[in-house]
Amino acid sequence: AYVFSATSLLVAALTVRAGLEAMARMFVLLVAVMLAVSLLVLLLAAPGYHLEYLMPFAPQSVKPMLHATLVAAGFPFGEVLLFCVLLPCVHAEGPGDFSKKLFGAYAVSGAMMTMSVLCTILAFGPAAGSFQYSLYRLASEVQIAEIIQRIESVIGITMILGSYMKATVYLYILNVLTAECLGLSDKRLSAFPLALICVFLSLTMFDNPADFYTQVYVIWPFMV
Repeated sequence: AYVFSATSLLVAALTVRAGLEAMARMFVLLVAVMLAVSLLVLLLAAPGYHLEYLMPFAPQSVKPMLHATLVAAGFPFGEVLLFCVLLPCVHAEGPGDFSKKLFGAYAVSGAMMTMSVLCTILAFGPAAGSFQYSLYRLASEVQIAEIIQRIESVIGITMILGSYMKATVYLYILNVLTAECLGLSDKRLSAFPLALICVFLSLTMFDNPADFYTQVYVIWPFMV
């Protein structure tokens, strides 16, 4: 775990030191690859979809649905609040131009998540709720003429890319806030020390997967 965490955060710290413009230029390509791969998996899995699974099925009333809505509002959508730190770096073309793009990106991400959930339900029915990484599980079911199969590794790569981008953006935000609080003239100085602290925290914050689940899906939505 420490090898993976240290390597990932080292690359994230190097990207942060390269600056926000370099991050934005690179992430455009990575986001396009992630979207294309995700949509391709959803399309390739279409032969295994069952429309009857979309029939209402709520044996425990609406409480689990409301709980899932609360969790999604905290992770990942509530974390968008942290992007306020980046707003001073934006150069908008017009008064309402940036707001439209921001809400547009927010809507696209929500649509992608909704589409992934629906496709997972179409494929697995009531069992869909038991999968932690539904798109990864859906990709493992893709089999076309014994040629295209076992493509979940591609989804695994896109998940790592997404985690890298997210870690980089949040490390940049943390770096900006730290530099401003400490009055550093060069904001790049604190990138590596903060990354090292994040490596240590990633290995000590959670005792086990159950503890991670509790902190992320139970505590975090109320905090954010």
